[in-house]
Amino acid sequence: MNKFKLFSLYIFLNLLLTHYTVIAKPDQFVALDGKPNFRQESNAWYKLTIPFRVLDHPLASSSGYSSQDPAKIIHEDYLDDLKIKVTICFRNDYSRKKLGGAKKDIKFFEYFSSETELITIDVDRSSKREVNFLFPKIVADKMELGFAPELIGYVLEFSVNGALLEVSKGIAFERYSSEDILSKFRSEALSKSSENEGILIPAHFISQNYLDNLGPVKREHQ
Repeated sequence: MNKFKLFSLYIFLNLLLTHYTVIAKPDQFVALDGKPNFRQESNAWYKLTIPFRVLDHPLASSSGYSSQDPAKIIHEDYLDDLKIKVTICFRNDYSRKKLGGAKKDIKFFEYFSSETELITIDVDRSSKREVNFLFPKIVADKMELGFAPELIGYVLEFSVNGALLEVSKGIAFERYSSEDILSKFRSEALSKSSENEGILIPAHFISQNYLDNLGPVKREHQ
């Protein structure tokens, strides 16, 4: 495939997927299948598991879409380039205790982000998938997160070629439900997670077995 065809295909998909992101309902294409789970995996790691299902292809219902160009043919049973990004929040209790701070003081919140991108995944609403990330236990101990650390909050984003596929309950912050508060938490989490880059990692960096029910990932995420 020449560079012009690749560029044309990219522009076509990006515009169409962006259009669907605007008008699509939450959980139309991808949906969570339970809450993210954070638990100890080994003496060295905590595991963050995000359960989800792929329900539909963003182009499956695109009325009037057709092409005689093989480069533009889309297999509606397989979704390519699905990126899953997660940002989590903990309170650094060691720092808080040292300074005598309040538990609600957001200056003691720390954010950690990671992502993985799938080469392709089959569209099958009956199949529960899990994407896993690992958090170093030594970092949790250093922050004094306790015996069973609990997330203060999280932000989950599913996207294809930069177009977000909205999911219900993709943002959680303590027990707040106000959209304004959740939006502010999201902005804070995404902007500050770069301060802890590389700490939360895709689990398949440690073992490819974590990809058993997920599929192949892009090389830069291996």
